[in-house]
Amino acid sequence: FIGALTGCLAYLMQTGVKNGTETKLACTEWMMENFGLAWGFASHAGISISLVMIASCLVQFWAPEAAGGGVTLVMAYLNGIFIPHLLNLRTLIAKVVGTTCGILSSLAVGPEGPMVHIGAAVASVMTTPFLTQSFAQELRKSGEGGHDRAAPPRWFASRLLVNILCDIDQREFISAGAASGLAAAFGAPIGGVLFALEEAASFWSHKVTWRCFLAASTAVFVLSTLNSNHNLPSTGMISLNGLKAPSRTDWAQQLPFFFAMAAFAGMLGAVFNILHGWLAKLRAPKTNSTARLAEAVVIVVISVGFMFALPYAFPVCAQKPPQWEAMGMETYGVAFLCPEGKYNELATLFLAFPEDTIQLLLRTGEQTDGEYQQHFCRKSLAIHAFTYMILMSLACGAAVPGGLFMPSIMLGSSFGGLVGTCLVQWLPSWHIQPGMYSLIGATAVLGGVFRSSISLVVIVMEGTGGIDFVFTIIVAIAVSNWVAAHIHHPGIYEGDLERDSKLAYLNDHPPQAFLSIGAEEIMSSPCKGFHPVEKASTILHMLRTCQHNGFPVYDHDEKMTTLQGQEVVTHRGALLGLVLRSQLLVMLKHREFVFNIPDDREDATATANGDLESATEGSGVAIRKSRSASNLAVDTLVGDRTASRPVVPPTNRELMLDTEMRTFHHLYDVQERHKLTDPALLDTFQLDHVEGSPAPLIDLTKFMHRTVMTVRKECSASRVYTIFRALGLRHMCVVDADHHPVGMITRLDLMHHADGN
Repeated sequence: FIGALTGCLAYLMQTGVKNGTETKLACTEWMMENFGLAWGFASHAGISISLVMIASCLVQFWAPEAAGGGVTLVMAYLNGIFIPHLLNLRTLIAKVVGTTCGILSSLAVGPEGPMVHIGAAVASVMTTPFLTQSFAQELRKSGEGGHDRAAPPRWFASRLLVNILCDIDQREFISAGAASGLAAAFGAPIGGVLFALEEAASFWSHKVTWRCFLAASTAVFVLSTLNSNHNLPSTGMISLNGLKAPSRTDWAQQLPFFFAMAAFAGMLGAVFNILHGWLAKLRAPKTNSTARLAEAVVIVVISVGFMFALPYAFPVCAQKPPQWEAMGMETYGVAFLCPEGKYNELATLFLAFPEDTIQLLLRTGEQTDGEYQQHFCRKSLAIHAFTYMILMSLACGAAVPGGLFMPSIMLGSSFGGLVGTCLVQWLPSWHIQPGMYSLIGATAVLGGVFRSSISLVVIVMEGTGGIDFVFTIIVAIAVSNWVAAHIHHPGIYEGDLERDSKLAYLNDHPPQAFLSIGAEEIMSSPCKGFHPVEKASTILHMLRTCQHNGFPVYDHDEKMTTLQGQEVVTHRGALLGLVLRSQLLVMLKHREFVFNIPDDREDATATANGDLESATEGSGVAIRKSRSASNLAVDTLVGDRTASRPVVPPTNRELMLDTEMRTFHHLYDVQERHKLTDPALLDTFQLDHVEGSPAPLIDLTKFMHRTVMTVRKECSASRVYTIFRALGLRHMCVVDADHHPVGMITRLDLMHHADGN
């Protein structure tokens, strides 16, 4: 279903852009024919400004997470960073509508990058809303007296639902959605899977591979079927086919030129990344909506101005070739003051449907009846390539949904076509096909901008519809990546992640600064935690006064008496486990309290192991005294005094609480988990009485995580980073030689010290 819906959305966007472009051009040409160039420019600019205002208003006032391509944010989300509202229904709608309007507004943006975000949002929307609401209602009834507290809710029988609500499975579905989005964009199912593996997903498994492959294949099949039913030849939103493979002799003869072409195109990609980073510092702040809207409008006016001024200043009118009708492009071409039956080359390059333009750029210099049929001359290609580089840099970063795949392909194809047509003139005896250089240029610019390797090779190979060009594509990717990395090291995605200080993204390899420091130097200390049995008032105060999401649970503190007769804490007790904020909220919400706990240490230790007589407030249900299966870890740490206890299965109530804890973030609003640190949430629990007497206590040992990951404080920070990243941790406890907790490491601690400070 994820792939099918993604394919349908891709088809709607593709047909919307194609029909909208043709309608817009028809209106512009009618105004030019009847009222002159100035009115044609005014109508075109007016329509473009209206469309960009729609896209920008959706981003600024309705769904800010829909801005840009969205691939960077999806990468961060799959890396373990929670981004509120990134994948909800509102953002999905804004992304689809905003991307369509952005492309139609004459901005140099494309739909391929946003399709990754759209596919991920489709996966998130399809796997959470209605199931989550039903499941949450059943759990709330169980905890609020809707039916017998001892009876588990009906949804407990649904294993599938619990898996869908799990963060791990949710992340896998989103990875599959991202793969299906890119697969639909290029008609490349295997390329989509490899892109998700190489760029998007940080955690991979055999199950994720199959989910991604099935979703990507379904998306491509659905889009291809819809396109064939409506006479659209492409299997994806953009196609790179139609190119004739050169002979082996011609390929070997031109190989040095292929290397040079890839190197220069890779330089173009690196220069674009530099321009993008420089312009990012000059753009209006995201919080200033007026400035952001004005910026988008100004960029559109500049773009439309170039698109009208250049064809007027450098007019090149060419006769429409009869091959266009055979290719299904009889309506292609923009006259722009040219005689009937002819088209203005620059106006066509700038204003026509982008996919058709790329198709012709790949066929530049196509051999017909022994002669080369050039669709665009060298002057037009040179002006277009240089100008498009500027327009592409201006559009990237505006408050408009839009990606960079199509603009990169357009830039590379235009530059490659220019080089190819020049070689045809300089070496007339050689069998040179300029379209081959367009393909190399497009592939190399993609490599220089994104720095992907294997996934790009497969995407372009599937886009060309065969393996005849595979080695040429590999050469283009390898050379462009090498050249671009020496000019500007990070790719476009890595650069955006580094510039956004709010995204604590963890790369594959630890920072260089971590090689010379230890865990003790990067941890947060002292760490705040609880004893195995803690006062509810203490827990409530801790949740109100700090925003931590994980708290170590340790044995009783080691104290000493000073000369003045005062007791001071010398060490925290031995680490017993870790309890999450979500678990504490569930226990407070359901008033999982106990009373009458002995004060001496020995009895308190026994209490931590489960030997307490307690009652849940208002229910009168006694909790059993033996809890061996739940407390084996504590028995090991504090002494094996209860190893012979019989194993007692958990009660239905405890199963209900445990399930609610594991699916806590999805039960209320999966996109609002950042509000769990808001003290206002605790006020809804109405726990003012916890300060009374007898003071209610909470036994944390029933639900805490006992196998918490720990490292010694002497451990290398580089090793800490590797373990943290590989296991997908959120909390790592740092202990001393006696297993006393001395600090805590989170993702923010790693990023704070990544620059060596």
